[in-house]
Amino acid sequence: MITNGFEVFQMNNVKALGIAPFFQSILVSEREGIKKPNPEIFRRSAESLQVSVNECLFVGDHPKNDVTAAKAVGMTTVWKRDSYWNEVDADFIIEDLGCLPAIVKFINEKEGREFGVRRSNPKA
Repeated sequence: MITNGFEVFQMNNVKALGIAPFFQSILVSEREGIKKPNPEIFRRSAESLQVSVNECLFVGDHPKNDVTAAKAVGMTTVWKRDSYWNEVDADFIIEDLGCLPAIVKFINEKEGREFGVRRSNPKA
């Protein structure tokens, strides 16, 4: 997760929502000293997960700070539609976060991965 804002406030939100267990890495702009849409925060996120940026799926609700910025560093993007924006150039557009497992499955199958792990021989 990459979130702009103050660390204590954002981490209290994450805790209150009960979503911390879903993330192996949480980068808060105040702690990092940079914020979205700076490409460095996206690269740091991938680095903290020990993956390349092109192996990342970034989900966001802001066209510039989330979608355009993540796409610019090579991440696959998902825009969570909201009423403030019309058209967004994302790889996937969703109405509900419940769609994410199907998107991950689609990407993994397309890339020849099982359970998010790349096969050593994709044609096997």
